[in-house]
Amino acid sequence: MRTAKKINQPAQRRLNAETLLRSWEQEFRADFARDGGARFEPLLQRFGIRSDAQEMLEGTVDFVIACAALASTGGVEIGALLADQRYDGQASSATYALTFDLFGRSSARLLVRPEMKSIDLADLYEYPWERLRKAGYGDFWVSRVDGEDLSMEEIEELDRVVSGDIWLDYSEDEISIIFDPDTYAGALAITVYQQIENTPDTEAPEP
Repeated sequence: MRTAKKINQPAQRRLNAETLLRSWEQEFRADFARDGGARFEPLLQRFGIRSDAQEMLEGTVDFVIACAALASTGGVEIGALLADQRYDGQASSATYALTFDLFGRSSARLLVRPEMKSIDLADLYEYPWERLRKAGYGDFWVSRVDGEDLSMEEIEELDRVVSGDIWLDYSEDEISIIFDPDTYAGALAITVYQQIENTPDTEAPEP
């Protein structure tokens, strides 16, 4: 009598995740090709990002693959993450667009819900981008997918969510976060940077 092979559940989940991710990327790239990246242009212009729509496409794919890898490592299903990452933001159930400037060489856009549970900003901060030979990010902006201005209540809540995510893995002595709700009307600019500890070699000389 033949016995059924026992299914390796982690391997099966990994295979399912890879299939979902491959399908998502094909659809996302096809939607981008239909309008040549026109839906990315308003974000690039609004925040003065120097990269073009094609670079935002590649950066977005990199970010989503990274988020999926981090989620899978933690045993989290990636279906909700991918469901929100629609090329046409209006077709997504997400509330906010996170637009990243990647060292002036590329950019990325993630669509998230208010609690941002589908992404991990702390892990992304040191994630290696092989295509750019860089790691992490520095500046990003939060804006509403529906085009409305952020309210003061939303800005305060975004401050809490972003700080809580990053400072869960880092201390405030290691990483600083600057929240700027004023420079870009209706949006929140966020800068994340690593503190440099003063040593005898790095301290400014006495006048």
